[in-house]
Amino acid sequence: MTNPFGGAVDVIDDDGLGDEAPRIKSGEARPRVRDMFGRTVLVVAKKVETVPGTDGDYDRLTADVHVIDGGTLHYGGSPEDPEDPQPHTTSVEAPHVFPGLWISNRPIVDEMRDSVKSGKPKGGHFDLGEKPADKKRKRPLVLRVAEKGTEERAKVAAYWKQYQAKGDDGLA
Repeated sequence: MTNPFGGAVDVIDDDGLGDEAPRIKSGEARPRVRDMFGRTVLVVAKKVETVPGTDGDYDRLTADVHVIDGGTLHYGGSPEDPEDPQPHTTSVEAPHVFPGLWISNRPIVDEMRDSVKSGKPKGGHFDLGEKPADKKRKRPLVLRVAEKGTEERAKVAAYWKQYQAKGDDGLA
């Protein structure tokens, strides 16, 4: 498997999950939440911090994001941009771990705050949230956490057990 981050190539063990993923280097393509839309994911929150932005300070989540399914994931570029569409520049096969991703989508940051404290990851899929009262704003991207007893929850738990080689599902 080609390593999209340069340097060492990911090692794929016989379980198909690979060893510790390489860190994303500054300036390298990173997937956005919109790139992972609809895929089953496991989000391992590391920290939430307030950082300066062009429109004022905002909260940013740093998390390891495991994309569990969906085949080839294309990212980098902005093909959806109506004024200056740029093709995707990078692709990887799922399952794949993106360590240390920065996520600033407020609903996702808010959903993961308790996971930073508890140390328990959350699994589910990225989806569209409710339409905001302000009609000018778009529907936000959210993490729909898989409910206990669902097939999606079972898929996430099985992946996490295999990845961590633990007995319990370790999910929040």
